[in-house]
Amino acid sequence: MMWIYYAARSTVELEDVCEALEISLDLPPFEFDGHDTWRYAWSDNDIIGLYVTEADDFQTIETWIAGCPQGVNYQVSLCAEGEPPDFAWRLVRALKSEAVRFAERVSSDS
Repeated sequence: MMWIYYAARSTVELEDVCEALEISLDLPPFEFDGHDTWRYAWSDNDIIGLYVTEADDFQTIETWIAGCPQGVNYQVSLCAEGEPPDFAWRLVRALKSEAVRFAERVSSDS
C-alpha cells in the first residue's frame, strides 16, 4: 500500500467535499472529528482509504509534511495500491479547486 498526499485551497465545506468523494468513489459515509483549528473526516472500502482535513487557516497544513504547498487549507491523504483512475479529476471536482499532489510514501504496514 502507498500513501499519496494532495493539498488544496478551497471554499467548499468539509461535509460537501466528503459527500462528493463518497458518491464519486463509492465509499461508505465519512466519519468526522476535529482538533483545535482543523476538522477531518475518513472513509474506506476494500480498495482505498481516504482522509480529508480542512484547517481554519492557510498555514497549518503546510507544516505537516515536507513539500506541502503554502497557503492551503485542505489536505487529502489517499491510502491505496496506487492512485485510482481519474482520482485527481474527482478530487478537483469535489474541492472545486486545483489539488496538488505533493508527496507519497510506501506504507510499512503492507
